Amino acid sequence: MALPNTTRLIVTMSSGLDHICVEAAEERGIRVRRAGRSQIVKSVADYLLANIIFGLRNGFQNVGVPFPGASWDLSWNSDGVDLSCSKIGFIGMGAIAIETAKKIRALSNSCDLVYYIPKDIRCRFVEGTYQMRLIGITDLLSTCDVVVPMCPLTPATTSLINYSSFTIMKDTAIFINMARGKVVETAGMLRALKEGLIRHAILDTTDPEPLPSDHELWSLNNCTITPHFATNTTYVRKELVEDISNQIAETLDERGNLRLEEQQMRVELSEAYRITRDFGMDELVWNHISVLLSDGSFLITPGSRMFDDIGPQDLVKSSGNITADVIHQAVYNARSDIKAVVHLHTPATTAVSCLEMGFMPLAQEAAPFIGRVARLPWSGQSNDYEEQAVIGSAIKDKNVNTLLMENHGFCTFGKTLGEAW
Repeated sequence: MALPNTTRLIVTMSSGLDHICVEAAEERGIRVRRAGRSQIVKSVADYLLANIIFGLRNGFQNVGVPFPGASWDLSWNSDGVDLSCSKIGFIGMGAIAIETAKKIRALSNSCDLVYYIPKDIRCRFVEGTYQMRLIGITDLLSTCDVVVPMCPLTPATTSLINYSSFTIMKDTAIFINMARGKVVETAGMLRALKEGLIRHAILDTTDPEPLPSDHELWSLNNCTITPHFATNTTYVRKELVEDISNQIAETLDERGNLRLEEQQMRVELSEAYRITRDFGMDELVWNHISVLLSDGSFLITPGSRMFDDIGPQDLVKSSGNITADVIHQAVYNARSDIKAVVHLHTPATTAVSCLEMGFMPLAQEAAPFIGRVARLPWSGQSNDYEEQAVIGSAIKDKNVNTLLMENHGFCTFGKTLGEAW
């Protein structure tokens, strides 16, 4: 059934979007939103962590095992391992996997956390924050004590885990699936479990779903199946339902546009800080990069974090550093065409800023900057809002995209963050 032409919003109470044709919705200008997404992420991460710990201790296979007897038999022990001694691998690194890694790190600093992303997109902030490593999928499958696919269901991830995947896993491995059931080839997994290729499979999702009552998986001692249960609590369901009205309200009054813009800019800006650090152009917690939002405010670092330790959630509307606020606000006030500012103290540009001659285009690489570099005389630390008028005057020419700040450093600016960087 086709949606009415008046449809502006689709709200789903799920983490995945594989049941919605997002591309078709975008073509028609229909927004797709997930109700209570933050609560879904936290709930699934809690549930996943509980399964990881219980699975590692070989708990599922010991459910129902009788007590060892009236006297303790010290020769009877589970052959499981503790979280701190284990290696856990995530296939995919979305919000739920990140939240789970965060929770694991709160419990153990020695647990080895690794991940694989099919498109080989590094999550450097996650790596640094939660001490994770990006490895190849073969390495992950063959060395991890727990293998957890947490990727969305796409044509590329359908049947991503098959019989061949299980053949290279450790025979003591725990496999946990809380992604979509079709990420795993059921027939291949069934064969692997019957052959005892891994210790145990914990399935919160299956293919097909629901799994027929006479399916062989139900009868296996090394397979535990739960009824897509990760978010099925009264509390979470209440949160999801109550958030639907918020999603509708934001769409109707267009507040959602600014919220989406801010979310996207937070991601892009945190990546800009990471890239700056990767190129060695940072200076500990000093210097700032900012982006202007549609409401006139701008996102910037709080000024107390190392560049490679800045995530989307760390960015603020005011840095708490008057120098940063003075400089960035001055540029935005003076130039309505500017949407991003980069202010750094790299050794090379600081050296040039100290030269009496300033910027001299001596090499051909400097040609693009001819007529585009302005100078700002040094008058002490930029901690006086009265200096904004001086900065604004220096960059009023719209051809200027760089401000050389004498004995200080530089600013570059542009219509986008990429252009400014």
